[in-house]
Amino acid sequence: MINFKQYPQMTKCIIPNNVVLTDTNFSEAFSNMYQLKESCLPESIENMASAYYNCYNLTTAICGDNVTNMASAYYNCANLTTAVCGDNVTDMASAYRSCDNLITAACGDKVTNMLDTYLGCFNLTTAACGDNVTDMNGTYYDCVRLTTAVCGDKVTNMHAAYYDCRNLTTAVCGDNVTNMRYTYSNCSNLVTAVCGDNVTDIAFAYGNCVNLTTAVCGDKVTNMFEAYYGCRNLTTAVCGDNVTNMAFAYGNCFNLTTAVCGDNVTDMGEAYSNCVRLTTAVCGDKVTNMANAYERCYNLITAACGDNVTNMSVAYRGCFRLTTAVCGNNVTNMRGTYDSCESLTTAVCGDKVTTMYQAY
Repeated sequence: MINFKQYPQMTKCIIPNNVVLTDTNFSEAFSNMYQLKESCLPESIENMASAYYNCYNLTTAICGDNVTNMASAYYNCANLTTAVCGDNVTDMASAYRSCDNLITAACGDKVTNMLDTYLGCFNLTTAACGDNVTDMNGTYYDCVRLTTAVCGDKVTNMHAAYYDCRNLTTAVCGDNVTNMRYTYSNCSNLVTAVCGDNVTDIAFAYGNCVNLTTAVCGDKVTNMFEAYYGCRNLTTAVCGDNVTNMAFAYGNCFNLTTAVCGDNVTDMGEAYSNCVRLTTAVCGDKVTNMANAYERCYNLITAACGDNVTNMSVAYRGCFRLTTAVCGNNVTNMRGTYDSCESLTTAVCGDKVTTMYQAY
């Protein structure tokens, strides 16, 4: 492995193509050489992993056709403006991470790994994704100026891919994606949601997308934990047939008017808390946890509770307009269930209830 760290004051390094190298591994070759501004390497280089890591003053990126590994190659090169990617590169993990001034993205056709590739590139305006990419975990995380999203056909993992991309207006999701955790969380200008046919996890996927008006949920989704939490302009809720976890799914969706609950849902903890425009509650037959499910739904007038529910703690607290109380046959915990429900006229209590502290 070649390195030049013994020359910390170096500002320029040019190695022409006619130089025969005994080692084509330039991993960490120039890492932490803060004074380096210009560099050119021969085509024979194969490994550029962390090659220019923390070279703050580098202004031009290079990548030869023989390079296969670009992992962290230009990580924290704050003065780079343009990205490059060689034809044979397969690994771009963190390649341009924290390149604050980068405005153009690149991705070769053979790249499979884009983990955190452009994370924290605040000035990036254009996204790229090669046809063979499978992993987009955190790829464009915190790219606040990005306006358009991309997703290759082979991508399976989109975990936090576009997290906090506040200027993104359109969402995409490939058919092979299974993981959408945090994918578009905090994308405050996004108006339409998407969900691929094979997605199983949309936990936090669209959390705090305050301008989102339409929700989606694929048939294979099982986890909706906080999926649409804080989407205050959302008016309609959805829930796929295979969803089991709806905890916090639509919490703080102030304009939501309709609640849904899939047949296989077991957890509705805080699912619709603070949905102040909801008027009717729902509860699936398999739900066991309703803790805080409809807390502070001020306009709710009808309550629901499935036969398998055991926990109703604070389920309807602060539902001022609620007139009728319900309690399932298997409920054990009614702590604070109907607390501050000022319009209630009749109380109920199931045979298995053990806790009723401040139930009414």
